[in-house]
Order: sequence, then C-alpha cells, then structure tokens
Amino acid sequence: MLKENFRSLGQYDDEDKAYVWLKHHEIRAERESEKDDSLWDKIKKTFTYGFKWLFFEKMGKYGTSPRSVAISISAVWLIWTLIYFWKFYLIGMENSKADSLNLLNRLGLSMYHSAITFLTIGYGDIFPQGSLRLWSSIEGFLGLFLMAYFTISFARKVLR
Repeated sequence: MLKENFRSLGQYDDEDKAYVWLKHHEIRAERESEKDDSLWDKIKKTFTYGFKWLFFEKMGKYGTSPRSVAISISAVWLIWTLIYFWKFYLIGMENSKADSLNLLNRLGLSMYHSAITFLTIGYGDIFPQGSLRLWSSIEGFLGLFLMAYFTISFARKVLR
C-alpha cells in the first residue's frame, strides 16, 4: 500500500525503496516458513534464498536500479577477466598463440575474451579449450541474464 501511495504522489525513488523493502521481507518470510523441512529442503531453500539475495536484491534491487545492474555487469566482467588472465598467465592457455604473449598482452587477451563471451558475440578468433569452456559457458549465461536484467530495469525507469 505504501508503494502505491508513493507512486500516486510521483515519489518514484521512495516507491522503489518500498518495493525493495517489501520483496526483501517477502523472501525472508518465505525462507523462515515451514521450519520442519527435511535437510535436503533446507539446503534447497538456502541456495534459492542466496541466489535471490545476490542476483535480485544486491545486483539490481529487484529491477529498480539500472545503475546497480551496470555496476554488477562491470564487476562480473572484471572477475571473469581475472579468471581468464589467471588461466592464460599462470597455467598457460591450451593455445600456442597465447603462450607466446607477454604479460600485458595476456591481460588484454583476457579482457577481450571476457567481453566477447559476456556479450555472447563470439567472433571465433579466440576460443576456449579445456576447462575454459566451462568457465566461458557460465560467463555467457551470466551475460545473457544480466543484460536482460539491465534492459528490464532501464525500461522500468524510462516508462515512468
């Protein structure tokens, strides 16, 4: 009701805060309900709650903050860049082209690979091999998810 009052008054930032507060407490109440669950149900609920807390509440404030989603996109891209850099530099990529590069070029290659994977462009000039295929698949999924999440939160702000 508070959320609708803020909307009718044109106080959209307060409406967003009320909505985030409402969703936070809804998820919390859902998690705390049914205390007599089995161990497997408790594990599933904890995982589901953690997923919702991280992706919905912290990364995008339930679709109310395009800025938070954009920061999350940058953070995910940076984390994956560091993962690829670690694989390229410390372990060595299963690719002779990457093995002959110096430190700065490997960092650039890592950033480039992360960007084309996150945005699901995939030009084909650099492709993962070995364990990097799994990491790249995870990053591609996160890229799709976060770009859609950004689009939703941005459209929500614009359409007011």
